[in-house]
Amino acid sequence: MRAKRKQGSPKDNSSVLKMAVLIVLVLTAIGLMATVFVMQAGQSKTDKEFFRLIGEQRQISLSAVTDALEASRGQQAAFERLCIGQDAGPGVAGSAAWTGLAFKLAATQMVVALDQIAEIMGVPTLSNVPGTKPWVRGIANLRGTVMTVVDLPAFLGVRQRTDVLRSRLLVFAGDGWFTGLMVDEVVGMRSFGEFERAEATTIFDSALRPYVSGHFGSEDDRWWVFDPPQLLNDTRFLAASD
Repeated sequence: MRAKRKQGSPKDNSSVLKMAVLIVLVLTAIGLMATVFVMQAGQSKTDKEFFRLIGEQRQISLSAVTDALEASRGQQAAFERLCIGQDAGPGVAGSAAWTGLAFKLAATQMVVALDQIAEIMGVPTLSNVPGTKPWVRGIANLRGTVMTVVDLPAFLGVRQRTDVLRSRLLVFAGDGWFTGLMVDEVVGMRSFGEFERAEATTIFDSALRPYVSGHFGSEDDRWWVFDPPQLLNDTRFLAASD
């Protein structure tokens, strides 16, 4: 007699089904993990590319700023060379000539000896100093050294400046410090014969008298000689605190 084939019980069939479902879930999980890994790898690559582009943009921006600063310094240097090296203008040439930088305080024509000036520059960005006189315009950074900036016409009481764009700083150096005097306008170089110099016996603006050591020219075209040490060592000028 042939033996009858034994059929599986419902319990056995259920176990097989559960095993199949488990295998499918495991395979699905593996697929999902692989997909996430690929996406993360792609995202990482995208992030790296993004940050690379940002870095390049920052380099470009920094380079543009650097170029602009260099151009500004070049323009400033060109201006200074122009003031120092240009034609001295009307006057006497030769070894007997007195050469100085001409500038204006309101309508008053002034000259200062060239060897007394450390630098000529435009008005930089200033930081206010609380508790100082109104004529102290602030401080500025001049190549790592603090420079005090003073409004010279305001200090002298000549008048308040209106055209700031034409204003310039005459920078005078001391022992580890700089003082920048704001003037209304820098005219250029002037040359005179030493024999033309006269004492400042009369001057129409008494506020200037202590800081003037003489004058050149005629009454119709007079240039007063500015004496920086007299101003910089004046007790009223040094008492800048309000």
